[in-house]
Amino acid sequence: MRETGDRTFWALLVVFASVFLVCYPVTYAIEDESGILSLTTAFGAGTVFLDEAGIDLGVDLAWHGHVISKFSAFHAALLVPALLTWWRLAFLVTAGFFVAGAFVFRDMLRRQELSAAWTALYFLNPGLLFYSRTLLSMVPASVMALLGASLMFRARPRPLLAGAAFGAAVLLHVWLAPVAAAIATGWWIERARWRIRDGLWVCAGALPGALALLVYNWTTVGNPFQNAYTIIGHWGTFEGAHVGEFLPFYAASLMVTPLAGWAAVRRRWSQSWTISGTVVLIVALASVYYYRDGMGYGIAGWIPGQRFLLPASLLAGLPAAQCLSSRLAPWGRRRPAALAVSSIALFAVGFVGLSVEHQRFLRAHLAIQEAILANVPQESLVVCNENVFKEFAPVHGRWIVRPLGEDAPSVDDRRRAYAVWVGAPGQQPPRGWQIDRVLTVVEARSRIWSRDVWIAGPTGRSSEIARRRGVPAVLTGEHQS
Repeated sequence: MRETGDRTFWALLVVFASVFLVCYPVTYAIEDESGILSLTTAFGAGTVFLDEAGIDLGVDLAWHGHVISKFSAFHAALLVPALLTWWRLAFLVTAGFFVAGAFVFRDMLRRQELSAAWTALYFLNPGLLFYSRTLLSMVPASVMALLGASLMFRARPRPLLAGAAFGAAVLLHVWLAPVAAAIATGWWIERARWRIRDGLWVCAGALPGALALLVYNWTTVGNPFQNAYTIIGHWGTFEGAHVGEFLPFYAASLMVTPLAGWAAVRRRWSQSWTISGTVVLIVALASVYYYRDGMGYGIAGWIPGQRFLLPASLLAGLPAAQCLSSRLAPWGRRRPAALAVSSIALFAVGFVGLSVEHQRFLRAHLAIQEAILANVPQESLVVCNENVFKEFAPVHGRWIVRPLGEDAPSVDDRRRAYAVWVGAPGQQPPRGWQIDRVLTVVEARSRIWSRDVWIAGPTGRSSEIARRRGVPAVLTGEHQS
């Protein structure tokens, strides 16, 4: 059985690596990824302040004379080597953490005398797979939290190393602070002996990460106990109008990612009230995050396995494996090869399908980014609608970007600035937006997401620039208003 489980694990790992490399992400598509790339660029220039790095996108937080980012500088630091060589290599950082998490989960299964074939629960987590193809820090942070839990819940705990892992998780994403605190505190309370000593070891391990975070907060916002997230107030705007609707949904989503994830809330399978309580805490906090209150982000708030639930999904993996192994034990003993082959095939088909569709989605964004680069000169002033800001990450170039109001730009701005507007296919820019301007229209298409991008330069200049830079005719059509 163990040999079959190990072969299954390595087969899943090979499939993941092969599909990831064949469908390697061509660009980013999420607004937060653009912000992370901006902070990474600043970090590569030797500063944590975006204004000192010459990044002027008009969407980050101006605070005490500087422009700061809400994203983790410690995560950005991991991406700097890729930025200095070829920025797209940064996707390997997230994929690397995904792979590391698979080994951590396999080790947890072995300690419970479960087959490594149950790592299929890790590989079949849709949210984890999707975000492994992005630059977001939630996969790395969640994997470090899983490592911390793994180091604690073993026959011979490693509280010092567990504390260090939790500290790293918080440095990668501050969202993991309550998660790490819940796991560490619960484990400490449940320990039968050496409570004071164990607690001190955990604190000692977490101390370097805590000090680094306090120093960073002091440097950026002038208060060691405050950061950009608290200033922006993502939780402060929640009014509770939809808590009855969202909380049950996110609780139910654990039944989907991972399979049988609901087992984490039962001590019979989690073998610890700490894990059960932490999973409930994560679901509750994720359900009250600010944009859930009114669905400001549309479908993103409904997707099972959404990024803020990833720590719960990883912690639920072992209880899910315990539950399913118990329920399916007779069948699994009779046909272990059939179970292994089925899980590998299911993962291969699912990950290929997800990667292909995601790649098409990314290519649609790449069409927008390439059109901007071809039609809008570097260092120029650009006005655009809000959902275009993310396309101007400094890995593509440097522009001065300002928001486009509901009305057309002022006469002075219209004369000297470029304008970029993105809308649904066939949708027209606001009335008056294109007056006295020559327009370049680019179609960005994918099966799940399609947009038209309208690019207008200062009066009479955009068509000249498009011709001079040789924009492909298949992408660009010029319309005289």
